[in-house]
Amino acid sequence: MRRLAFIITVAAAIGPQARAADAPIVKAQDGILAELTVTGSEALVRWRFLRKPSRPIDQVAATYNGRPLGIPTVEPYPGAGQAVAAIALLDVSGTQREEQIERFKQAMLLLAARKPTHVQLGFAVYALEGHLLVPTGGDAKETLALLAAVPPLDEEANLSGALVSSIRTLGALDADRRAVFVLTDGHNDGAVALGDVATLAQSLGVSLFFLIAPGRAADVTALALLAESTAGQLVNDKDIATFLGDPFALLNSGAQVRFPLGGARKFLWDSRSELQAEIRYGDGRIDIATSANIAAASTRDTAAYLWHAHTMSVVVAGGMIFALLGAAALAGTRKRAARPPPPGVGAAAVIEDMQSGRHYPLTAPFLRIGRSPENDLVINEPTVGRSHAIVQQVGDLAFSITDQSSANGTLVNGHRIASAMLADGDVISIGSRGLRFCILEA
Repeated sequence: MRRLAFIITVAAAIGPQARAADAPIVKAQDGILAELTVTGSEALVRWRFLRKPSRPIDQVAATYNGRPLGIPTVEPYPGAGQAVAAIALLDVSGTQREEQIERFKQAMLLLAARKPTHVQLGFAVYALEGHLLVPTGGDAKETLALLAAVPPLDEEANLSGALVSSIRTLGALDADRRAVFVLTDGHNDGAVALGDVATLAQSLGVSLFFLIAPGRAADVTALALLAESTAGQLVNDKDIATFLGDPFALLNSGAQVRFPLGGARKFLWDSRSELQAEIRYGDGRIDIATSANIAAASTRDTAAYLWHAHTMSVVVAGGMIFALLGAAALAGTRKRAARPPPPGVGAAAVIEDMQSGRHYPLTAPFLRIGRSPENDLVINEPTVGRSHAIVQQVGDLAFSITDQSSANGTLVNGHRIASAMLADGDVISIGSRGLRFCILEA
């Protein structure tokens, strides 16, 4: 059997040569593929669906040593400059398959017609050997004419060899996601084991999609496992028409969330340096962790953190020190420590719950509002998102509120906002709760 030889100049039809990419921490769970990458300035959390989702993503959060990172930026896929590189690979082996091959050519044309602008798609055919359809002038119509002119070949079907060459070709391209769409009856005369194909595809980040029509003998179960292991999909003949309605849906699913690391600090008591991302969906959760090189906290950073995060502990500790000054001071200090600080102590602003009258001082750089008990202001209502909104101090007596892409939105003085500056007396509406924003006198 002759060795399959693909024309590696597929790059001329699909895109520029690749750059080296940082290897992310990857985890797949419940049909969701999640990635965590840490650079010097940010933690990047990416996710995509591996199959049609049954539950949406509710929340994406990140912490350093258990402490929340700064306000994230959410970018739905594809973001600016992101691209998908793909090859549509047609099995033309077997003269008895002429009708099926012609039908698959029409399917390849639909792939091209449904292609979004950020998807770079090349065409190739294979039997015993593979051939890339490269137009001399780069004209799409010429590519389609070349495809139409390819006849069925009376040769063996080297499917596994064609996959290996296609995967290696895509692995050499600069793309965020890569895929091979194989149109075939699934028959394989190739000598390369499908397990080796899966390993290669996983290492180069290539998803394999099989559009299968009945024909010669084929191990469809093995191909289905191969597709699933590479975040791809096997589509049976009866489902091909539906799949071609949106063939790039899985490749284009998901988003990326950027968490700034500029405000993160490693304190003296931190025995580890761990950055953890959390993706919540329904009752499920994906946790991904990695080590991170974070700047050491200064004395001022440490004092500010202790005051904001452990105000009562600092007050009690201070009371214990002053207790050394005398019994009278000890009694007074205990009495003061036993009382909660009045609203706004150590804060430039407070948020008043107009229903309960409770005050929430803005003593940290930001105050989180939402349904999750991890928030600073918890509103346990089904219409409130897990992480609904964030109030942040952005300057001297300057504050903003940002909606965290919640389903039911955030209102300021009756107007729905994505992000807005807050003035003294503004009323924030989240769910059924009214919250009054108050700036304290200096």
